Amino acid sequence: PVRYISNKATGRIGYWLAREAFHRGCSVKVIYGPGIVKFPRHIQCVRALSTEDMLNAALSEVRNEFCDIAIFSAAILDYKPEKRLNEKVRSGKEWGVKFVPTPKVIREVRKESPGLFTVAFKLEYNVEKESLVHKAKEIMKKYRANLIVANDLMKIEREIDEYVILDERGRIYEFMGTK
Repeated sequence: PVRYISNKATGRIGYWLAREAFHRGCSVKVIYGPGIVKFPRHIQCVRALSTEDMLNAALSEVRNEFCDIAIFSAAILDYKPEKRLNEKVRSGKEWGVKFVPTPKVIREVRKESPGLFTVAFKLEYNVEKESLVHKAKEIMKKYRANLIVANDLMKIEREIDEYVILDERGRIYEFMGTK
């Protein structure tokens, strides 16, 4: 109930994508994790505290709503502690935690809605551009994404971010700018 596993993601990419889509005339619904970004009132936001919450919300959306596109920009945890504790772990002692994989939301959404246009995201750490592109292609193929945005954590620690975007035709676009 007190300690938890997280990452550095803020949700700002999702915010800016949702805002831009709305301003271009799209009906937008965001499934947002436990971040601190405040979405405008005109953008519908569903809160999700865990990977399973996000998966259930995403599946509910594709089952019950008409969706043209799903953008998977959330930095969902790939692992979670095997057991959830109901009391605070006291400090001062060693504490071993076993991690188990979480479900892959994009994979499950693709199973539910195979024809849905999907945009995947791939974050790597300290890799050359060729390696980043190669890994992005692998993920794109694995999850049958129509588009993938890939970046290197080492290159997003400053004001200007760098991304590569790959489409299903094999084209590669490079982007440099603010979120």
